[in-house]
Amino acid sequence: MKLLHKTIGYQLLLTTLFFVLAGFALFKMINGIENEEIDENLTAMQMNIELQLKQGISISDAPPLLLIHRLDQPLAKQSVSIQTVKLQDPIEGDKEPYRQLTSHTIINGIPYEIVIRSLLVENRDMVIAISSSIGLVLLLLLAALLLMNYFMSKRLWSPFYHTLGLLKQFRLSENKQPKPSSTDILEFRELENAITELTDKVRSDYQALKTFTENASHEIRTPLAIILSKLEMLLQSTELSPEQSKLVQSAYRNARRLSQTNRSMVTLTRIENRQFKQNKQLNVSAVLDEILEQLEDFITSKKLSVKKTYTAKPVWNIDPDLAHILLSNLLGNAVRHNVDNGDIQIWLKEHELQISNSGRASSLPAEKMFERFQTGSETGNTGLGLAIVKEIGRVTNMKVTYDYSGNRHILTIHF
Repeated sequence: MKLLHKTIGYQLLLTTLFFVLAGFALFKMINGIENEEIDENLTAMQMNIELQLKQGISISDAPPLLLIHRLDQPLAKQSVSIQTVKLQDPIEGDKEPYRQLTSHTIINGIPYEIVIRSLLVENRDMVIAISSSIGLVLLLLLAALLLMNYFMSKRLWSPFYHTLGLLKQFRLSENKQPKPSSTDILEFRELENAITELTDKVRSDYQALKTFTENASHEIRTPLAIILSKLEMLLQSTELSPEQSKLVQSAYRNARRLSQTNRSMVTLTRIENRQFKQNKQLNVSAVLDEILEQLEDFITSKKLSVKKTYTAKPVWNIDPDLAHILLSNLLGNAVRHNVDNGDIQIWLKEHELQISNSGRASSLPAEKMFERFQTGSETGNTGLGLAIVKEIGRVTNMKVTYDYSGNRHILTIHF
């Protein structure tokens, strides 16, 4: 949920609660004022009636508002009480609330009971009137709050969303400096400054690491080539004992693996640095056929069958070396991770290339297949092949996915 929506939600809840409490307080206050005014009128009427009775003026009853009774029994004590009662309305048939003053008094030696009533506004009517008034005010206020919050938030939070957009687009490999929003809000300005310092530090560390990797790879390449050359010469020697030959073969295999890792790291660095920029129109099916021809010996040695289905002949605008690396890695994986007498199936469509091969399930979960140096239980694998595929997909705006289904490894490129 967006911060703006949550803020508005809290405001609506608190405002509604406030108005409910205010409505209840308003009802109690109006009710109290009404009773006080009516009580004063009833008292004035009582005094006037008693005065008229003292003067011998005859007063007729006016039920239910005025009732005057002569009492047969003497009064022990004169009293006046006021209360709210409900009486049956003879016309409407329902009960109506009245404020009732009851006076027991002695006038000219005669005990009287005087009852004076005044019709009250029904609580229900008052509640409806107050609720309607407050509800209308509440609706207007909420509408004003919503509009005010929307426009204020849109304006005040624009620097935040600007910074958020820059963070989403931030790439370590791109040397683009985020542009500040030139906001005059202190908190957002401090946030932008902190993010700028952070990204500068991260980029600086990344560049230092990348430079170290490039230099290390470059410095390792020549000694490795010499080591491999010397080991090949040793392997061709007839003077080695079987045990010595086995040791040299082991050293040679590991040196080759180190050399492959070094080449893969250099390739990754070149891709990240976007050094493949010689884009050309490239027929994908022709490149696939060319690489399959290069892998023919490996395919034959594992007795694999290859089925090609080209329903379209898409053309990529891409650096030829980059396309060759991408497709070589995919097809090389399909051969390397296949089983003897297995098969490879290639589907090429207008906007999709799918390469699948038979093989045992990997010990790695699908989400880790494209991470660097993830080799699982495989041996002799650098763990960089699919990482290179993913990086090429990223720089060329292609989407690469992996799936294992029906005892088949399926790699798909959407372009």
